Amino acid sequence: SATITGSSSICIGSTTTLTGSPSGGTWLTSSPAIATVSASGVVTGVTGGIVNIYYTSGGCSAFRLMTVNTSATITGSSSLCVGTTTAMTATPPGGIWSTSNPAIATVSTSGVVSAINPGVVNIYYSSAGCYTYKSVTVNASAVISGSSSVCIGTTISLTATPGGGTWTSSNPTIATVSSTGVVSGIATG
Repeated sequence: SATITGSSSICIGSTTTLTGSPSGGTWLTSSPAIATVSASGVVTGVTGGIVNIYYTSGGCSAFRLMTVNTSATITGSSSLCVGTTTAMTATPPGGIWSTSNPAIATVSTSGVVSAINPGVVNIYYSSAGCYTYKSVTVNASAVISGSSSVCIGTTISLTATPGGGTWTSSNPTIATVSSTGVVSGIATG
């Protein structure tokens, strides 16, 4: 009788090669909208679903039930600061998270990324044989330097690293801050 060996699941957009025995037979798919199969047994996932892949050789036939899984996707922030965390979400759910460099950022089993050191790291997610990754930039924490007090009617200049950020005041009725870090004392507080 005819037999088919190989994987029984693939992801959308990926391929897997099935082997038919005895050799020299023909391949057929029950739904090319879900998965196609080439004359050499290469199955390509088109859309999520279940499809039968048939193989006929020497008057005998076999079929393989093939599951086409939805491609994995990750959503969430692509940058964070050292010492902070961000939660990633992924589909399909229930997969495995990993990081390319735990010295830069770690990731929990639930997708919470913790920034450790500045750099760029890939956060990987794998589910039902499908995988993807998201590149995450870990920035150095912002540090403000300068005086911590100002008199009413005077100004002081603050500097920050890394530069290029945005300055804001929590209470502009007490003190304002310019786009360049110049603080003006308005009232006591």
